[in-house]
Amino acid sequence: MEQDQTTSASDRENEKVEITNPAKRLHVIIEPILRMADGAQSLQVWATAFGMDQDAAQQDPHDVVSHIRKLRDEVALLRRQMAETSFTSDLYEPALDGLVSAMSVTNLTSPWGNFKRFILPEHMLALRWCSQAVESEVGLSHAELQRLLDAIAEFRTSVEDDDLPEAVRAFVLHQLDLMIKGIHEYPIRGRQSIRDAVKEASIDVLHDHEDVATAAPANLREKLAGFWKTGLGVAEGGEKMIKLATGVADAVPKLVNAVHTAMTALT
Repeated sequence: MEQDQTTSASDRENEKVEITNPAKRLHVIIEPILRMADGAQSLQVWATAFGMDQDAAQQDPHDVVSHIRKLRDEVALLRRQMAETSFTSDLYEPALDGLVSAMSVTNLTSPWGNFKRFILPEHMLALRWCSQAVESEVGLSHAELQRLLDAIAEFRTSVEDDDLPEAVRAFVLHQLDLMIKGIHEYPIRGRQSIRDAVKEASIDVLHDHEDVATAAPANLREKLAGFWKTGLGVAEGGEKMIKLATGVADAVPKLVNAVHTAMTALT
């Protein structure tokens, strides 16, 4: 029985652990949409790749365009990382060039086949080799991200329904929006999306900390701290980030100096 319990705990841990880097993230996002029909609208294909609502993307393609641009940034990041390895550029540059050509933000109403043709099977193989060549990070699995999103959605509903001062409600909801944004971008950018969310959240605290410090119930601050710890603790794995995660949600006057220190350390 003890062995079974150990195995179960190990299985749960394996579910939560994700090893990732720019090459792997690109492969995970691109590989499924290469199987989509050439005649499909490019906008709809990318919306599918990013897990977005199809109708919403059709009405307002801004988020799709923003995500494609972030994906192109990941290609640029991978290019820089590969340049620091011992591999010659001819082994990976054609693949990266093909990806960039396919990631066009113009003519998104055009057929997907117009862009898919730039990504060849050997390019996807090169991405797999790149994923073994560049440094990886331990991050959050899809299941972990979804559980976090579900918990945040439930908490958001309780905040919206609670009788709170408007300044507190606005502060907490904006913090949750920043978390959700970071989580949605995580499959594209990895831990950098969480880092950027923290920086934005810190600025939010610096701007509103007096109102929140005098009016925010402790249970709300603790709940926010828990969400930040979950995301940052796994994505970053450093005490510096955990301290910042707690500080962001505490939102007390002494936070000003702590956040200044943490933000300086992040830059």
